Amino acid sequence: QWLARGLKVIVNGSREYLPLALARYPKLCAVHVRVKPEVLAARLRQRGRESEAEIAQRMARAVQPFEVPANCALVEIDNSGVLEDSAVKFAQLVSNA
Repeated sequence: QWLARGLKVIVNGSREYLPLALARYPKLCAVHVRVKPEVLAARLRQRGRESEAEIAQRMARAVQPFEVPANCALVEIDNSGVLEDSAVKFAQLVSNA
């Protein structure tokens, strides 16, 4: 409904779902927010919400190859630095879309 009204729609989804989403919404632009593994581990530990076992699972998933469908528009944002910088990059991406 939002797309039909001309609004921008942002969805936080699994990379596993991307091919299905692209088939339904061929004009979508995927945004891959990546972070260096050591930064991710430090941030997860700092949050204190996950156990070490859960952090290890997240780390294993984070380094898995990310396959993007050939016809998918993709923008990557490196979130390894200052969080506010990444937020600004994302906001600029959305406002320019």
